[in-house]
Amino acid sequence: MKNKLVISLLIIFFVSCTGYQVGSISHPQVQKVAIGKINNETDEPRLAIFMMEKLKERILQDGSFELVNKGDAGVDAILTGTLTHFDYRARGLRRKNEQSDERYRADFYEMRLFFDYEIKTPAGLVIQQEKKSDYAHFGEAIDTAVERRDGLERASYNLSMKVISHLAEAW
Repeated sequence: MKNKLVISLLIIFFVSCTGYQVGSISHPQVQKVAIGKINNETDEPRLAIFMMEKLKERILQDGSFELVNKGDAGVDAILTGTLTHFDYRARGLRRKNEQSDERYRADFYEMRLFFDYEIKTPAGLVIQQEKKSDYAHFGEAIDTAVERRDGLERASYNLSMKVISHLAEAW
């Protein structure tokens, strides 16, 4: 009697799991995504290039969409946007030596990046229109300008993760 019960429970378990499919929960009509123009309203010259590269990288890593060129046939959605501004502030302080007049100095900074974007069909129908921001930390090394640029690149990556995840899961 116990064997029949165990066998029937196992059969029910395996039959109930057969309908499960692994995959994205994105909209079924959006399969091919292209990256359009990314405008840069900041004073950082390569920031639009960072953002475009990171968006492409995230589309490829996410796997929910196929990355295509804007002019290709079969494009379902085109992502365009504007990097409006960024800011950075000291977040961590460390004690300087006791003989100095300055008691503390910045140990690391937080870089925050702001991005307005929209995703449209090739016919011009707006799928999504959002404003997002994200941040990354960077330290103070020998060349602060290089560290700041690396922080912008990391913030671009974090922001692109939010944008592509929102496209894939917002339905």
